[in-house]
Amino acid sequence: MANYHQRFSFDRFIKTVDTGLINRYFTEKRITIPSGVNINDPDEVRKLLENCDQGKRLVVNEEIRRVNDLAMRQMEKAMDVVKRYKVEYVEGEKPATTVMRVYFCENRDAFDELYDHYLFDIFSERMYYYRFDGTQYKFSEKGLDGRVAKFQEEMETYFLNSGKGNDCIIRSGKEGGEHFFIIMRGDVMKTDYEFQNKKVLPLTFRQAKQEMIVFNPNTGTISVTSGIRKFDDKKKYVEAFGVNMLGLKEVPEMTFKEELVKTDPLKDEAFYQPTKEIEKITVSQAVLTRKGKVFTTITVKSDDVMASLNQMKFKLQYYDIKSMVIRFKLYSVKKEIPVEISPPEHTDIKHRDGCEVIKKYLRDKGVLLV
Repeated sequence: MANYHQRFSFDRFIKTVDTGLINRYFTEKRITIPSGVNINDPDEVRKLLENCDQGKRLVVNEEIRRVNDLAMRQMEKAMDVVKRYKVEYVEGEKPATTVMRVYFCENRDAFDELYDHYLFDIFSERMYYYRFDGTQYKFSEKGLDGRVAKFQEEMETYFLNSGKGNDCIIRSGKEGGEHFFIIMRGDVMKTDYEFQNKKVLPLTFRQAKQEMIVFNPNTGTISVTSGIRKFDDKKKYVEAFGVNMLGLKEVPEMTFKEELVKTDPLKDEAFYQPTKEIEKITVSQAVLTRKGKVFTTITVKSDDVMASLNQMKFKLQYYDIKSMVIRFKLYSVKKEIPVEISPPEHTDIKHRDGCEVIKKYLRDKGVLLV
């Protein structure tokens, strides 16, 4: 699977997580803990893991990093899961301990649901947007599982015919008014090499990928993760979703051509003026194109691209903006928030404090049309 982990300190994690829970974790992994070993001592735990086979070490490393991810970024959702699934909770305990309690919940759906929302949070930072004609479909949560199964079946066939195997699992969730679908699927076979008894032997395996679709029934907007690089794959996801999830006979070709991100407002100096909530707006990178006898592409990187263009006597109005990285400094947030705009369908806004202020500003200015 692709790596979307947060910053991780093994020592800090082992020192702070509840002793009984981490002891239970290693016991359930069938890792024998010798008498006298301090399970909250990072060095002793390292020695414990060194005696395990590689496969078990990889599993343990991945799972405790997932617990760490959730403890760092999903505690609000974790507390909601704790309440709904009636998971034990001790007031004032460390976040990693709370997430470990969710991990041990009798209903495994609790931890899977929590991690799905983490993936939603990570993936939705960078998406490609499309929009369905709202007059042509009806979306209902009734019978959703059955429609997801049909969607999964069609994607299995597509991946199989693409030489990527028919391995595909789709899980769904809901965040606010948006429905998200995590797609775990196989990719092309990969061959690598490993040492075995001082011999180099080929190792062949099928890679696994995680991707996501988000659908907002209020706006008819569907977005897919930018990791889906081939347009044919993005188009297949949108078409299969429209037919199986929304009941469309076919997805109109216009769906893939509609402009959802506009750059004309970015050429106006008024766009960069402060507001009551936004202290400063600057551009740190711009890729500009211009048609003529010779097609020209210019990439400008600067602490203030607009000032640099003025200094070089470039008039932005004469160029098309292929992409632009804009930095927003809000009064209420310490760090600047970078936003990448790539028309006609792509925007990258980090999901952190202040992102909703920026989204509203971009919509009000006519940059975001969804």
